[in-house]
Amino acid sequence: MKLDYIGFDELPVNALFQSYLNDYSQLSGFFTKSPFQWPAQNGEPDLNSGKISRDQLVELLREINTGYGAHQQSLDQIDRLKDPEAKVVVTGQQMVIFGGSLFLILKAISVIVWARQLEQRTGKPVVPVFWLADEDHDYDEVTGLSLPGDEGVEHLKLDFTPDVPHSIGNLKPGQKTIELLLDQIFEVLPETDFSSELRELLASSYQSGNLKEGFARLFSELFSKQGLVLVESNNPAVKKALSEPICRAVQEATAINEELEARSAEVEARFHRQAHVQPTTLFMHDPAEGRVRLNRANGSWWTDTGQEWSSDQLCKLAEDEPWKFSPNVFLRPVLQDWLLPTIGYVAGPGEVAYYAQLGKVYDLFDQKMPAILPRISATVIEPAISRIMEDLPFTFADYSRRIEDLEKAYLEWSTPDNLDEHFQSWQQELEALMQQKSDLIEKYDPSLRGSAEKMTVNFNKQIDKLHQKLRKSLRQKDEIQLKRIKRIKLAAFPEDRIQERVVSWIYFTNKFGFAIWDEIADQLCSSTHLPDKHLLLFP
Repeated sequence: MKLDYIGFDELPVNALFQSYLNDYSQLSGFFTKSPFQWPAQNGEPDLNSGKISRDQLVELLREINTGYGAHQQSLDQIDRLKDPEAKVVVTGQQMVIFGGSLFLILKAISVIVWARQLEQRTGKPVVPVFWLADEDHDYDEVTGLSLPGDEGVEHLKLDFTPDVPHSIGNLKPGQKTIELLLDQIFEVLPETDFSSELRELLASSYQSGNLKEGFARLFSELFSKQGLVLVESNNPAVKKALSEPICRAVQEATAINEELEARSAEVEARFHRQAHVQPTTLFMHDPAEGRVRLNRANGSWWTDTGQEWSSDQLCKLAEDEPWKFSPNVFLRPVLQDWLLPTIGYVAGPGEVAYYAQLGKVYDLFDQKMPAILPRISATVIEPAISRIMEDLPFTFADYSRRIEDLEKAYLEWSTPDNLDEHFQSWQQELEALMQQKSDLIEKYDPSLRGSAEKMTVNFNKQIDKLHQKLRKSLRQKDEIQLKRIKRIKLAAFPEDRIQERVVSWIYFTNKFGFAIWDEIADQLCSSTHLPDKHLLLFP
């Protein structure tokens, strides 16, 4: 595996993330630590230590991960959390069917890499954790995946629409429905030496027909050998451990809202607002209506389904039945870091932006925001794509441009300078020469001048033919190269987006095998290069 790097400033990535990586001083007021200047070698990681006992945390994590078939390396990592100095690096994502796009796999690799690097730099145990975002209900995001096809990107989707918008963790489309999508996937993918093993893993992971269990078993099989630990929030035991901060989210609702709105306005004035601020940070799980937002006004709380509470009643409910509550995008990090002794959160560009909006919300929970660590961002360059890129005048980043602009730029580059003028000059020189010879022939025999002039016309016709043949040859070469440009564009920036946001990791596993992901993790773990640039991976 060969690795190369390009700067994010060459890619279509939001300005806030660019500044976070390249000019942290612009954003230092929004975050706790610079990801690249902290911690110093053997420095003390002075961030939050979690709010529950280590024994309780270890018991919770062992139960969750054992249930999903974790390898011993993951269980060993959990046991390391008994050490009061041990920390975690955490990341998370919605549980997209079959693992979703490439970036989701890169997130898991990122948290493994950051944990190992920070452990080396701090001299303290650091455990990689993946937070299963099992409470969201964005079905469009979690029920589809995309694969490169013959004519472009093929979007495949699970044939399942729930009647009630329950959280993803509660959804069970069923084994048959999932198998139908699996059939579609392997109709698009070419048959390779790895296809059978890949299909077997996907099918066995999702044999229960449950989206959360399928995703968790898949990621456990892929990464628990690298020590990755899974945690789920829509779990009664986890929620029980979080009843206190849930109650505090009720009690401090006004202060939380004011802080979020103030900090979001500051961010928006200079960059963009990633997430919309709502009056509350809580949802409720309603058996009949699904996950519904909690509304608030004048000390009263209610849902659109007709339920009503006072703040005290909600706090009592949080104590007795905390699993009925669900956090929004701003509260989830706070609950996550209440449960876990978090030293850092591995975030993509959008997540870095909404962490900037959190401001002093952590203070309201007597916590500190962890360091926000950029996740690995990468594009896989297949050997066939790498070869044809060498013959074209574009850098990798150039392919982020529109295909029309690339084609125009190539044709301008490939067309020989003044080609038409060269042929015109040739004809003019020939005509001048033939005029001299015709005059000479006319001296000796005027009757032959017409024959000489006819020869001039014939010569001009031959030059015209040669001119057209050359132009045709160049067009044919251009057509080949224009097709190659389209092929590279589809591979590197499908639908004008970075590859990792569109193409499923399944495509690359089918082509190169499962070892590609362990190889990437191993190379990056042994590298001193932190993920402040976009990786180009050449299998």
